[in-house]
Amino acid sequence: MNKKFSLYMLAGVILLGFAIGGYGVYQYVDAELKLRDNEAEKLIDSGQEVEVNNFNEGYELFKATVERDKLRDQRANALPLMGVGMAVVAVGWLGYELIPILRKNRQSESTENRP
Repeated sequence: MNKKFSLYMLAGVILLGFAIGGYGVYQYVDAELKLRDNEAEKLIDSGQEVEVNNFNEGYELFKATVERDKLRDQRANALPLMGVGMAVVAVGWLGYELIPILRKNRQSESTENRP
């Protein structure tokens, strides 16, 4: 395999890792910002009792609670994406650092084996 091709391929793996991690960060921040504005989250954090006077208020609170649950799931699912992105970057970086060393070792072995 061509040396430049393998290095470009590993650089692509590193960029893919940054993209996966960046998407995870985006999902986390997006969910966190939306949770700050969520009415159900504010009520739960305050710990106060809520009295619902009519059906529309109850329905709006129900919708906010469902949205809160979805946002909390989105935030929780973003953390593994960030971890996978970091792992992919680490593997790509390790390969990028090891290929020149391995090539140098192969060349030194081939010169030692020549009569």
